[in-house]
Amino acid sequence: MSGEPRSGCPINLTLEALGDRWSLLVIRDMMFGRRRHFQLVPLLAHMGAWGRRHTPATPELSIRAQLLEEGGPALWAEFMDELRAAHLGLPQPARGPTVGERLQKAYEAVRDSQGGAAA
Repeated sequence: MSGEPRSGCPINLTLEALGDRWSLLVIRDMMFGRRRHFQLVPLLAHMGAWGRRHTPATPELSIRAQLLEEGGPALWAEFMDELRAAHLGLPQPARGPTVGERLQKAYEAVRDSQGGAAA
C-alpha cells in the first residue's frame, strides 16, 4: 500500500493491498447493509482476518472481523442463516442475540472504549 489508508476496515485495507478497491467493497456493503446477498460471508471473513494481521486496521473496525474469524465456519453458517431469514422475511430462530447483534455490540464496545464516533 502506498500513502495513508482511506479506512481502518480490515476488508478495505485488504482490497487496497490487492487492488480493485470497489467491487468487493460494494459486495461488503450489500452483505452488511441489509441487502439480499449473504453467500459471501466466508470470503469476507477470510479477507477481514488477513487485513487484521497484515494491515494497520483500527481496533473498532477490526473487532467484527476478529469475531467472525474466531467463530469459524459454525458462526458463518449461523450468520448466513440469520441473513437469509432476515432477507426473506422469515422468523429468526430463538437462540439469544443474533450474530449481527453480537457483532454490532462488540463494535460499539470497542468504539466506546476508544472514544470514537459511530461509523
